[in-house]
Amino acid sequence: MGSVKRTTITFLGCGVFGTAILQGVVRALEAEKATQDIPLGISSIQSLYACVRSPASAARIQEELGPSSSHVTIVHGDSGPALEAADVIVLTCRPRDVLSCLGSDRVRHALQGKLLVSGVAGVSISDLRALLAGTHHLSSVEMMDSQATTISQTQVVRVMANLCAMTRQSITVATMEEEMFGATHAFMGIVEWIFAQVGTLRWVEPSQFNACVSLCSSGPAFMATFIEALADGAVVLGVDRKSAVEMAALMAQGTASLILAGRSTTEIRNGVSTPGGSTIQGILEMEERGIRPMGVHTIGRSTKKLTELSGKK
Repeated sequence: MGSVKRTTITFLGCGVFGTAILQGVVRALEAEKATQDIPLGISSIQSLYACVRSPASAARIQEELGPSSSHVTIVHGDSGPALEAADVIVLTCRPRDVLSCLGSDRVRHALQGKLLVSGVAGVSISDLRALLAGTHHLSSVEMMDSQATTISQTQVVRVMANLCAMTRQSITVATMEEEMFGATHAFMGIVEWIFAQVGTLRWVEPSQFNACVSLCSSGPAFMATFIEALADGAVVLGVDRKSAVEMAALMAQGTASLILAGRSTTEIRNGVSTPGGSTIQGILEMEERGIRPMGVHTIGRSTKKLTELSGKK
């Protein structure tokens, strides 16, 4: 029998999102799901690395993982050996740290023939390729032919999870380079498996990525603001704030479950709005205050800023 491929995943930068994703993968390993759920010939995880800059960050990750930290090699300082050992690199550092994480010759060589999954906001795939080519200019996509040949061996995927990864309910959006989109690639299986451990993943076209990030990744902040506003309405009428926020959140959760079960938003609205009743009066107030234009402009403005951050005019 031939040898079975075992995969090593290195997390480069482990803030809130990186740690949440790492925790999801570790939980999956502990539940012995890895051998049955990872498709495309990747039968199990061989090793997990978490690379951070400081001993304090390493201690934080160890504390957050608790006993599960035994499944992870936590590295602070030199990430070179962990990158060289990896088959998949999950990049979740801050945008300002991308250059220091990927800008060295050692890192560029370590990533050849591997999969780089970037969860860094505002840094496009072309930016990452330019950086890996050694230009060191995040807004530039120019590279020498010899550099382009080398870097083409690195597969690059962009993803963006949201804060709900902390409770394994993230909606993560993912994309790849324009010329690759629409076909099935071997690397898609491992990307889908990793992010299934913290929720649901959707592949989107590159041209739609920023809009989907605004909707899905920024969305919890928008939804929390709306829940808070509804709770404020109840507080004005005498309900205590803690109860009002909890009830509004549970209402939003239940409404979402109806939509995900197949009910349309129109069906839900009409199902609650009896003729001459109180609900239709509340909806009328929302419409008069511009709830729909507000939603459209919220996503539009957020997407515009993301596009500016990506250096695309």
